[in-house]
Amino acid sequence: MILPNNGKVVIIDDQPEDVIELISALSREKVPFLHYKEMDLSDLPETPIENVRLIFLDLELLTDTYMSTKNITAPIKTRLSKILQPNTPYALVIWSRKESDYKEALLTDFTGEFIEYKPVFYTSLPKADIIGKAGALNIIKAELEKEILKFKSFNAFLVWESIVNESAGKLTNDITRMYPLDEEWDTKTQFLLYKLAFAYSGKAVNSFDSLKQLKKALYTLTMTFSDNIENLIDKIKDDRFLDLVQNSPQQIKSFTPIINKLLLISESSDDNTQPGNLFFPLEKIEKESKENDEFCKLSTEKIQSSTKDDKKKAESLAGLKKNHSSKRQELETKRDKLKKVSNEIINSALNEGISDELSSSILKSAFAIEIVVTPMCDYAQVKTKLSRILPGIIVPSKYRINLNVNPAYVYISDADIKINSVDSLFIFDFRFLYSKDNSHLKGYETSMRLKQQFLSDIQIKLGAHVNRSGILYVS
Repeated sequence: MILPNNGKVVIIDDQPEDVIELISALSREKVPFLHYKEMDLSDLPETPIENVRLIFLDLELLTDTYMSTKNITAPIKTRLSKILQPNTPYALVIWSRKESDYKEALLTDFTGEFIEYKPVFYTSLPKADIIGKAGALNIIKAELEKEILKFKSFNAFLVWESIVNESAGKLTNDITRMYPLDEEWDTKTQFLLYKLAFAYSGKAVNSFDSLKQLKKALYTLTMTFSDNIENLIDKIKDDRFLDLVQNSPQQIKSFTPIINKLLLISESSDDNTQPGNLFFPLEKIEKESKENDEFCKLSTEKIQSSTKDDKKKAESLAGLKKNHSSKRQELETKRDKLKKVSNEIINSALNEGISDELSSSILKSAFAIEIVVTPMCDYAQVKTKLSRILPGIIVPSKYRINLNVNPAYVYISDADIKINSVDSLFIFDFRFLYSKDNSHLKGYETSMRLKQQFLSDIQIKLGAHVNRSGILYVS
């Protein structure tokens, strides 16, 4: 097993003298770790730790009070739930003098009520085999190597995490060693961060606040960071990685759409004008409609309870009703227009001769979307006054066989992507591309963004469509 070098090794043991050899062994291997020992839980983290990969667990965390209860694993589960994110893949080393007393109860819980904290694999390592013995780490590693043969593919992700950690450290060292560590080091580093931010956003960086400037600097670091990772991956040479990749088909529910979502969709965004941002305009309209109705209701109640005379009250109510009706009509018009565009996008992508019934089913299952396709360089350097927005739809992947990929103005995603628990595909019609002032996007909420490679694929095909100039000639 690859021992993690990212500090995500955890030791849970309330007897410090019992882990001296273990701590020394990990330290010699340059493996950072976290040790939790307080029986009152006072040293546990306030929130679970991301990406724990290896836990050494003492099963004897029991006082007389705990031992008198039926659930003898309660203190163990309390600690694991505070340390681990649910469904984290990790290896568990059961580390105890009285393993036989409690192990089976814990393993039973891992298959039942505590299944969210079940390890990828576990092994037992009696304390008596380690405490006071020379070669403690060799014993530990040999046991892990033996057990991980059943889950050897786990090594691939452990080594990748280690490479990422090493790459980040190397990049930090390479950059910050450019000048001596003297009284001016901090000032020089602040200027360095400014230059990195300038490299990403150009002169526009001078108008950003300090937090936004820092983000742009980190974006520049990330570009170099990726290259460092690739260089370290190329240097991997280890027998432990032989035969980790197998082309034997396996049945994994929604495997491809879920992986594609991880590859192509991000669930974070800096701001609404960021290229790739995905919006659901119908949801925005529905939200505004509810807010309009709620405002009218509350305002009506307020006017009704006021001390105004009946004439003024009637005038106020009439004005309120008129404004409410006007806003409702405006939203209805937007909704109808949006549905019309969605209908036209679907019709432009359907095979000829498809039945009205099937066409209607596809339309009912569709979600109207809009994405920002503004070039990344314009966004980074704040050169755009108008955001370029491309309308489209998301439909279930099961309708792919009914779609026509031939029209040059239609974009149908090759990848199936899990969206709202449904295997889905994206359809865009380049003829509906439009531009709007950036303020147009302020009212939208987004939880998804197309990653750069997905967005670039759309932009390239959009550019090809726009640049089809044709030739004027007489035949």
